[in-house]
Amino acid sequence: MAYKMVLKHHFEDKKLKEFLKNLPEATMRVGWNKGQKEENGMSTALVACLNEVGHDIIRNGKIIGHVVPRPFMSLAAETYQNSWKQAWRHLLREYITGRYKTFKRIMHIFCTQYVIEDIRRLVADERPFAPNYRTNKKTGQREIINKTPLIDWGTMIATLTHEVEIKGNYKGK
Repeated sequence: MAYKMVLKHHFEDKKLKEFLKNLPEATMRVGWNKGQKEENGMSTALVACLNEVGHDIIRNGKIIGHVVPRPFMSLAAETYQNSWKQAWRHLLREYITGRYKTFKRIMHIFCTQYVIEDIRRLVADERPFAPNYRTNKKTGQREIINKTPLIDWGTMIATLTHEVEIKGNYKGK
């Protein structure tokens, strides 16, 4: 699963435009390390994906149940999109003024202090849930039977990490 957030800056100052034009192309990824496993041996990234999109429970080749989706990554991206944009703009300003010496540093700060912390807070505080519905036979309306919360036993959200990649031969600011 990948979510893309593109920020466009509009500035009139010529020096600032030149500075921004020379920023390196970079990518930030938030997720789980490739070989990371849960206590039961399943890949942590797979567990996160199955929680995000839901899945069928299959035994002996037959579907015996369904786990409803509990979208926490996409919910975080949607919920915090504006605050992430504001945070990024603030960090970029701090970089431009020299408070932070490297572009890579502000990317790490953005991932750890904003994106990862907001995802953890959303899971811990709001416990994203998926409502189970049934249709009322008399009215035809959908009714919520119950709400199945995302349950994290501590491994998945605690091990959420990030990776920063700067393309090209970037050597400094």
